[in-house]
Amino acid sequence: MLNHIIGTFSININFKNSIDNFNWIFSGVYGPCEVEERKRLWDELSLMQTIWCLPWCIGGDFNEVRIMSERKGCTRITSGMKDFGTFYEENELIDLPIAGAKYTWIKKGSNTPRSKIDRFVVNAEWDDHFYYIIVKALGRPFSDHKPIWISCDLEDWGPPPWRFESMWILEPGFMDLMQQWWDSLANSFSGPAGFVLAKKLQALKGLIKDWNKRSFGRIDRKCEKNYLEISWLDQIIDEEDITDSQLAIHDNLMLESERLADMKEMFWRDKS
Repeated sequence: MLNHIIGTFSININFKNSIDNFNWIFSGVYGPCEVEERKRLWDELSLMQTIWCLPWCIGGDFNEVRIMSERKGCTRITSGMKDFGTFYEENELIDLPIAGAKYTWIKKGSNTPRSKIDRFVVNAEWDDHFYYIIVKALGRPFSDHKPIWISCDLEDWGPPPWRFESMWILEPGFMDLMQQWWDSLANSFSGPAGFVLAKKLQALKGLIKDWNKRSFGRIDRKCEKNYLEISWLDQIIDEEDITDSQLAIHDNLMLESERLADMKEMFWRDKS
């Protein structure tokens, strides 16, 4: 990060890539609800480009659609849409397509109001530099907005060293299993007390590793599976009315997402 400007509706950061010294701007936005206020957002973002005049990526909740097809049931072009379109054309932006979602916002408790108000837009200079850009929608476990994710590359850093994970304590039944495993090792070793304790802990580690591999699994994969199931139901909502039973499944998946999110937070706290 070389510099940054915090605006009223945006956080704008000037980055320089360490690999190739590519200099660019990222603007994270949160659009206001009122049309007149959003005009200030468009002016604010245009000013950022005037200040830096660099390759540019903008992402976030714009709180506005650009064309009629991005809002279900839209029958006319509003003044807010015209303002967004003017900003888009004047800055010669490119709207990156979002895989897995026609709409990114769906009103809670309803099947009707839905819009594409979250997005990434870039200018040609930014788009030309980054290859294999992927933008996709994830499941919406906590919000009426679908998270959107942009990526240029993925790296696999390999498996981390084994440690006891605090998040396991949140798994129903895990502490009972720990008690059963410990009791089962009571007469497995003999010798000095310190030696017996060390061997029991070593054996317990093996039992936990086996349980984690067979029953618990990786938390990121559990979260991904949960989000994919939510995303699948979201796509049904995009195209048609959801049934009561599907809505109940969706609500249960969102509750499960909260538990998994708590686990994931504990996981990263341990790592830090």
